[in-house]
Amino acid sequence: SWTMPFTPPSNDDCDDAISLTVNTDQSCSNVTSGTISGATASSQEDDVTGTPNNDVWFSFTATGTDHRVSLSGIVNQGGGTSTSTDMGMGVYDATGGCDGLVLVGDSDPEELSLSNLTPSKTYLI
Repeated sequence: SWTMPFTPPSNDDCDDAISLTVNTDQSCSNVTSGTISGATASSQEDDVTGTPNNDVWFSFTATGTDHRVSLSGIVNQGGGTSTSTDMGMGVYDATGGCDGLVLVGDSDPEELSLSNLTPSKTYLI
């Protein structure tokens, strides 16, 4: 038998990052859903912890110098005996585009507090 492979999510590649809505306060009322189901490794250099074999991309424009990025509601889709919901993330200055990313911060566990950001600048997660 043959199984059809998963279709990668639309934000599987850096150039197709999904734009996030930045919250105006720490309430985190604006949430964007995502999945890594079917995601593949990106060509960008890996500057973060873990194995980036199933990464996806998001972008945001800084509205201030400090922001917090949180991953929540993580569901294991690995199948088999895996029960892990551990995720890591990296945040990059996107000034140089996807071929010139500069790591701003990374985190494993699923929350990252960023400081010294430049308002109106675009960052990639």
